[in-house]
Amino acid sequence: MNLYLVVALAILLHLAFAGSRVTLSLFAISLDASPFTVGVIGRPEERARNFSLLALGFSTSGFLGPTMAGFLIDGIGHRLTFLLLSGSALALAAGGYYARGPGVCRT
Repeated sequence: MNLYLVVALAILLHLAFAGSRVTLSLFAISLDASPFTVGVIGRPEERARNFSLLALGFSTSGFLGPTMAGFLIDGIGHRLTFLLLSGSALALAAGGYYARGPGVCRT
């Protein structure tokens, strides 16, 4: 494989990863899912508990996601793992869409 092609692919991969992080952060802010929102929700005496739950959610997903993907890749291969993980993401997105209820419009 040509070295220039490898370098170009590495640059494009890094740009895609950085862009997805920005896009995901902006999407979370548009859904009012920010640490500020967590701090505002609830009474002041519950604030530490709310931030603890937020940190547990981040750390659990940061641990379970790569671990599960690694075991699935070893067990069923790359293609089926991608299909399974993308299907679960689509199912969560559909569940979130339908959980909002009919007639709810966010602007």
